[in-house]
Amino acid sequence: MPYKEGNKWRGVVTINRKRVAQKVFQLKRDAIKWEKAERKRLLNPTTDMDLLTLCNKYLDYASKFQPKVFDEKKAVCKRLVKAWGQNFPVSLITGEMAEKYLRTQKDLRSANASNKDRKNLLAMWNKARVYGVQYNPFDETEKFAHDIEPPYTPPVEDVLRLLAVATRPERIFLDCYLQTGARRSEIFRMLWTDVDFNRR
Repeated sequence: MPYKEGNKWRGVVTINRKRVAQKVFQLKRDAIKWEKAERKRLLNPTTDMDLLTLCNKYLDYASKFQPKVFDEKKAVCKRLVKAWGQNFPVSLITGEMAEKYLRTQKDLRSANASNKDRKNLLAMWNKARVYGVQYNPFDETEKFAHDIEPPYTPPVEDVLRLLAVATRPERIFLDCYLQTGARRSEIFRMLWTDVDFNRR
């Protein structure tokens, strides 16, 4: 049922107590009409989408993300198409297939890599609701336990060697890291007003 939002009406479609679509309208009757049509479209998709089509639609949507994130999503789509075939109907993908795919990735690569694939595939199938795909097989899967390796911390000797061979601009930049513990982006945004000379 639409609800009032300011001087407009927001139509909302929920399926299995999850909000799957929403849109804002000027008139309440337009919102009601859209809700009925959208619910019918989502519950009764006219055609079964193949895996390659889903991947392409999702990658078109994901192209607005950072390049690193987009490359990660593109790589998982390639692995999925290689595992199941590009013409495989999305509606036939089961939770058992999803579990088997993730287990294979764990064995081939690592538990952490498999968990990253799971995260990206969960996001892809959640977005696929917009395209009429209702069932998310990766909802039934669980993360694998894995050991998180601590980030590399260079020993003091290595830091001193680096400072000894650094040029003056590099030395200033590295000293800024050492003295503030700031991130690179924070150092690039730093202004003179951010520096407290009195407290050093």
